[in-house]
Amino acid sequence: MTLSQEVLSVNLKDIAFAGIKGINATYAQPAMTDISNALQKQPSALHELVYGTTFPKSSLDTLVRAAQKVISGSKADGDLDEAQKNYDKDKSTLIMP
Repeated sequence: MTLSQEVLSVNLKDIAFAGIKGINATYAQPAMTDISNALQKQPSALHELVYGTTFPKSSLDTLVRAAQKVISGSKADGDLDEAQKNYDKDKSTLIMP
């Protein structure tokens, strides 16, 4: 299966960032275009947005657990508060690009 610019860009319009180099969507908000362009310049678009550079690992792990609970039909009571506490505790460990 081949991921094509034509298919993915239509499905991403005003919804999400591609995360794949060379796939560009159009956005009504100019800021979304700016962010998308910045992500396309990074070595890995998804990595720079989420995995380890803008969220401490402790906070990201808590968010992943919360998402897993929601997807499985459970409630994520208190998980967002825990993620915020982990973020506040560990944000000094981030090395921003």
